[in-house]
Amino acid sequence: MVYGWGKSCDRGSPTLKVPPNTALERNPKTSAKIKRSRQNRSTSPLDGKMTRSSMNVNSACRKNFLHKIKLLMRIAVTGSSGKVGQYVVEHLANAGYEVIGISRQVPASQDKLLQFRKLDLRTPGNAQIALSGVQAVVHLAAIPAPGQHQNEIVFANNTSATYNILEAASELSIKRVIVASSIAILGFAYSFLYPEQSLPLHYFPVDELHPLTPIDAYGLSKLVDEDTCASFVLRSNLEIIALRFSWITFPNDYLNIIRSVGNTDRMSNIFWSYVDIQDVSQSIEKSLAAKFTGFHPIYITADDTLSNRNSIELIQEFYPQVTKINPGISGHNSLFSTKSASNLIDYQSCFSWRNINAIYRG
Repeated sequence: MVYGWGKSCDRGSPTLKVPPNTALERNPKTSAKIKRSRQNRSTSPLDGKMTRSSMNVNSACRKNFLHKIKLLMRIAVTGSSGKVGQYVVEHLANAGYEVIGISRQVPASQDKLLQFRKLDLRTPGNAQIALSGVQAVVHLAAIPAPGQHQNEIVFANNTSATYNILEAASELSIKRVIVASSIAILGFAYSFLYPEQSLPLHYFPVDELHPLTPIDAYGLSKLVDEDTCASFVLRSNLEIIALRFSWITFPNDYLNIIRSVGNTDRMSNIFWSYVDIQDVSQSIEKSLAAKFTGFHPIYITADDTLSNRNSIELIQEFYPQVTKINPGISGHNSLFSTKSASNLIDYQSCFSWRNINAIYRG
């Protein structure tokens, strides 16, 4: 089973969802709080119960925008068998979408899928088969980082799959496409692979206007993916959002995060950013429902950093060359701006490791 941590977007109160017999529950300091949280949680179908559906965004987060949603009934999710894909499939299915999963690997469970199609999207004809009969596409399929394969394989795999999906969507008159991009497009996430290189950094918080200088194969593939999206919009009526996700965190990550959060060096290359899988899922759902035209890249991160230190202090120590600090950074605020995401899809992060830490330390 998979569980999540949430906070109410409109009330700001933390809610706790954990599996039985975890380290947190065995801790006598936290067990009473966990029991109270379970007793007090909403029993709304949108909230789910203590099953895998608890990874969904809680009802307080969702009811802010549900009234605006006109569901696109049948969605293709590429990379549906991957770690992120499985969460997204379940979230969208629980939200009322019919989901067709696309992957090279057969998933362990197909309970939440209307249909599964085992296809390699690097083959152009397969993309048309993959998208047959759907009204929108969530494109997650990719090699998710450099170093797992040779650089040319990472680049070719990611860019060819994205091109083929967009070509098929255009030919099949599928207007709405949501593409998973990454903060790696900025260039810093994997810059440690090329330590002799110095990348330009102009200001904080980083927004969509900041120059992009990826030097690794993965980040470069995301830049080409976004350029491909922009090109297709010029020649078709596609509506595309590229979601630039930070490091995606899962429920089982948080105890290790809490233990290592004092090591500020470790996260400096991603500006101490992260985004919970539940925020990833809700940002995709909101992107499917939003009203827009054209192509829009937007950053999707948590509102805070993975550090106990003040954000301005982190900038001064690790990026002293950056002297331009725009409004929006105080306390532990993220060094990425999600203002564009808020304006375009009504995104607001509903999850923070600090809520978990407060309960854990109780």
